[in-house]
Amino acid sequence: MNSIRRLIGKLGGQRFRGEILGALVEARVGFWGDQTVLVKGKPVSEKPWAWFTGLTSHFLTLAGPDGTPHNVEVRFLDRSGGLAVAMRVEILLNGTPFASLSDVPPDERADRCPHCAYSLEGLEAVNHEIRCPECGRHTAASLVAMRR
Repeated sequence: MNSIRRLIGKLGGQRFRGEILGALVEARVGFWGDQTVLVKGKPVSEKPWAWFTGLTSHFLTLAGPDGTPHNVEVRFLDRSGGLAVAMRVEILLNGTPFASLSDVPPDERADRCPHCAYSLEGLEAVNHEIRCPECGRHTAASLVAMRR
């Protein structure tokens, strides 16, 4: 069963996460090759059917700690020829390579909101659900407890 979950995670639904200029940035690849970039849990860029090209970039502006705006490019690199099984996500800050986002395996997303990646650790369940304080969505408490 665990190998099936891992295969499904590789064929779609991949997530990459990292902190850029003090903001949590998450890049998601959907089952049909669509791509979404979220900053602090909110979608800022989406591209459907992006897997056709193999290299797709999303452009956004993030403010630094001092309030200075920075141009950020989120590059999705597919090294598998469009199958989305060998993905890598790189970040360019003002045109220069800055960082790579880390792949988040499905088994390690236990205490995070599946919608915005906010930490649900230590929150109390009400009616067998945990409400995310960041995005307001509900997650079944059994899913969070099962993954711990």
